[in-house]
Amino acid sequence: MENDSGGGHDAELSLQQIAADRARLAGRLVAPRWYGPLAGLLLAALLVSTLISDGWWRYLPALAGLAVALGLNAGYRRATGVVRRAPTGGRALLVQVLQVVAVLVLYSVSALFAGMSRPLLVVAVAVVGFWFGWAVVRLTDRALADDLRRAV
Repeated sequence: MENDSGGGHDAELSLQQIAADRARLAGRLVAPRWYGPLAGLLLAALLVSTLISDGWWRYLPALAGLAVALGLNAGYRRATGVVRRAPTGGRALLVQVLQVVAVLVLYSVSALFAGMSRPLLVVAVAVVGFWFGWAVVRLTDRALADDLRRAV
């Protein structure tokens, strides 16, 4: 039976290299400083758009928001050099599911207040949406980094 005493050491060095590469990639995935506030502003604008009366122009803010979101994605890609894909498991997926549910709830509440002719309450929901949009970017950064380090 062969005894490869150097094989265990090589395997350990390889595992350390992989861990270092994962940590380096996790650091690159962090969104730039401007990304969180702009994401929050985009969500706040969507929530305030419920105040626009009926008509075809009601859909213009959503279309403009889509264009801004695509621009944010392109800016993220340019700033980090990484294309962020949808998470497939772990904490990042949980954060994303909670984000979608929260946005639907915020939009529904905003539309309800707009229907009740309460513009100040819509603006209050938009302020909450702004802070939520900013915070969810930071939560997603942390969750993606943790998932990557744990190889989820």
